[in-house]
Amino acid sequence: MHFMKEGIFMNQEIIKATLLEQGDIDILRFEIDEEELDINLNSPECQNSLKKLFTLILEKVVAGSVEITLEIQDGYSRGMYVEVCEEYIKDLNRELGEVTEIINKEIAE
Repeated sequence: MHFMKEGIFMNQEIIKATLLEQGDIDILRFEIDEEELDINLNSPECQNSLKKLFTLILEKVVAGSVEITLEIQDGYSRGMYVEVCEEYIKDLNRELGEVTEIINKEIAE
């Protein structure tokens, strides 16, 4: 999708995130460039994986606007993870929007 913001045409990329379970493991899966990146929410390495993901997404923001959508796997029943992931994706989209605005401002100057 192309849109115009402050006189600059931008490409908006939609990244799909899916909260799912595989056995006893809770996964937040991101589909980026036709690849799947799984974040194991039960792993002690979860925070490091999320930081790497954020860096990857920031690289995409330089090329255009990014929005992340969240889907919940049918039958997923762990309400706490649903709430946490919904809030995380909301915050992530807000931060990405702020970064996009900063980049657009710098380009316009």
